[in-house]
Amino acid sequence: MCSAVIFLFGCEGWFDATSMTIEYVTLEKMPFQDSNNHDWDDDSTPDVYFRFEETSVWERSESTIYLGVSESDLPKEWTIDPGFTLTDFRNKLVVSVYDSDFLSSDLIGSAEFEFDAGDDTEVWTLDLSDDLQITIEVSYTY
Repeated sequence: MCSAVIFLFGCEGWFDATSMTIEYVTLEKMPFQDSNNHDWDDDSTPDVYFRFEETSVWERSESTIYLGVSESDLPKEWTIDPGFTLTDFRNKLVVSVYDSDFLSSDLIGSAEFEFDAGDDTEVWTLDLSDDLQITIEVSYTY
């Protein structure tokens, strides 16, 4: 009988997710100067990308770089292809935003987030700091 219910209504709501995959990220707001009130780049606007990591896991993923992001470009959306998958909800998701430079990258901001395997929210707004905010769109595996 239970298998018939699962077949008719699906697994969502009946079981906790086993993983969460980030498919899209939208940069909602960001600081356009560093903590010393200097522009991220001397001669242009920042070249922004994201890094996703799962605590206790060696692998990480980086988004493509958007060159020359200005305030008028926000909100700016990235497709994460392939998506980044949080494989163990006991771990935290670390999201970092960088300005890519020729020889190195400047950290714009970073934060850790905990998710609950029983929560199936598909759009999350994450505040990495007071002036750095992103929205992630996710899918779940059950």
